[in-house]
Amino acid sequence: MEDVQQQCSDVNVVEKRKQFGTRYLTDESETFNFNAWDSVEWSDEQKAEAEAKVAEQHLHALNTNAAKNLLQNPNQQWQTFYEKHEQKFFMNRNWILTEFPELDTLNKVSDLLYF
Repeated sequence: MEDVQQQCSDVNVVEKRKQFGTRYLTDESETFNFNAWDSVEWSDEQKAEAEAKVAEQHLHALNTNAAKNLLQNPNQQWQTFYEKHEQKFFMNRNWILTEFPELDTLNKVSDLLYF
């Protein structure tokens, strides 16, 4: 029962959080107070640089076994990540659900509770 109560509490926290992409930079002096750049247009030079970086990263891709290992237990992988980086990562773990709502399994639990 405690797990269900905690999950409901977590759902309420997620619902109170602003949706990602609702803040827009209107004052250039505030650049470093924003971390979302979804609505920024890239120049051709920036696009070429990004494509070159992706190509470079493909040269050092994980082998198949390492990739499978990372995908087998994503909850544990994220737990390990946050334990290692603690408060050094630029966003807390709740940010992930804002950016990637499809990962939010709590809403599925919530749907079952209110069925």
